[in-house]
Amino acid sequence: MEQTIRYLAIFNHYDVGCWFSCAFFGIFSTLPLGHVIQVLYHERIILMNVDYECSGIVETAAFVSLISFYPVFKVQQRLWLALTGVAFIFAANIVRLTFVATSLHLFGSGSFFLAHSILGRLLFYVLMLTFYFTIFTRGQLIQVASQNRETT
Repeated sequence: MEQTIRYLAIFNHYDVGCWFSCAFFGIFSTLPLGHVIQVLYHERIILMNVDYECSGIVETAAFVSLISFYPVFKVQQRLWLALTGVAFIFAANIVRLTFVATSLHLFGSGSFFLAHSILGRLLFYVLMLTFYFTIFTRGQLIQVASQNRETT
């Protein structure tokens, strides 16, 4: 039955990466039809509810909005960067949720605040800052350098 739950969870949008993580690590599983991650801690089960705030949807919307109106890139580049950004943000959020679930597995529910609100967010924001720098700052520097070469 537990194996069936793991395979059904792949159809849940938010649980795809967590399904991969639980198959890889084997320390937690996801529940189908809900955004719940079950974490095994000794003989107890800790449930983590993944709501819209933890899903990365706000960060995804902000990134797609920024890239849509960023004047440096052409329309085709914007579309490609938006798709790449959505995939990266999704993966970064899965890394964050996996970190939180692993912390709960190792240290129990007392570690939730530290793992979720401080270390998990720090990990996610470092990944996002690196990504934003790569796309926007580095991207603009490359564009300006290529325009300078064309004019000289």
